[in-house]
Amino acid sequence: MFELRPGETLIHSERNLPLIGLFGTSANNAYNLYFTQNDSSKNYTLIIYMDIQFIFISSKDEEWSTYEKTTFIDQFKEDMQVVWGGKLIKTLEDVSLVYNEVRFNTGEEGHSVNKHWEIKVRKTEKGKVSISYINPTTGDVQLDSDDFIPIYKGHFPVQRIMVDEFGHILGLNDEYKQGLFVEDYLSIINTGEPLKDRCQSSGWLEESETTTLKEKL
Repeated sequence: MFELRPGETLIHSERNLPLIGLFGTSANNAYNLYFTQNDSSKNYTLIIYMDIQFIFISSKDEEWSTYEKTTFIDQFKEDMQVVWGGKLIKTLEDVSLVYNEVRFNTGEEGHSVNKHWEIKVRKTEKGKVSISYINPTTGDVQLDSDDFIPIYKGHFPVQRIMVDEFGHILGLNDEYKQGLFVEDYLSIINTGEPLKDRCQSSGWLEESETTTLKEKL
């Protein structure tokens, strides 16, 4: 359940928004948006909020420990906010600023959570290659335990698969397949990891059907 933090005032919220644009499909109930104002600075934050259910799948050789599960979820939440959140996305006419932030409510198997996404995380078997993907129609995500490890994908810099997959969860398409930015290898939705300006809002603001929020911005 979403809760305001001390010093935040809720201005507007929209819940269970559809994700539009990824692979030409739509995922219902992809995320919530909360538009808040900081009581002291008077700046604003656009919070992208997701309820996520994690399911950990052990390999033939190794079981998930409780510590590993907790660590994976904690790292997921921290890294997604560092990479995708904390960005200045708009300056309003009164010169106040709008930043974005990514927040999660997470649960594991055996826990009840009104989920936007179900993330299955497999223990990577020795010698096996990670094959991770998302299904926006069903709200399912498939990850491997090694997806936080940077890998070389044909160009530098290296990329962590998880931060790229989260871009798809936000509704962004891979850029290395076609389009204007097919050779922008630095991009997080190509083969790199830097977050380009064009990737900062297209999945959860510009392409969403939230007209009321657009009017406020």
